Amino acid sequence: MNAEVSAISALGRLLIALIFIRAGISKLGSLAATAATMRNHGIPYPDILVWGAIALELGGGLMLVAGLYARWAALALFFYTFSLALIFHHYWTASDPAAARTEASTSR
Repeated sequence: MNAEVSAISALGRLLIALIFIRAGISKLGSLAATAATMRNHGIPYPDILVWGAIALELGGGLMLVAGLYARWAALALFFYTFSLALIFHHYWTASDPAAARTEASTSR
């Protein structure tokens, strides 16, 4: 692999990792709110699993930045993100998909 491709790959890993690192840090600042959100979506043991989410986001993000087991970290973060999409974003159950998108964008 040449130096340009390696540099672009490292930059890509850094930018993706920043998403997860920032999310993990923000969860540290709002443990109760994050656990309450998890509880409202039916996740069992939210007070314990919030620490797992933080560990995965911070640990996986830092592993991506360092390039340490980057493929395994990316795979773990993929499955984490995919499961969160299925648990927290039920757009397929909405009777009117356009209304669900509008509701999601106005609730921020």
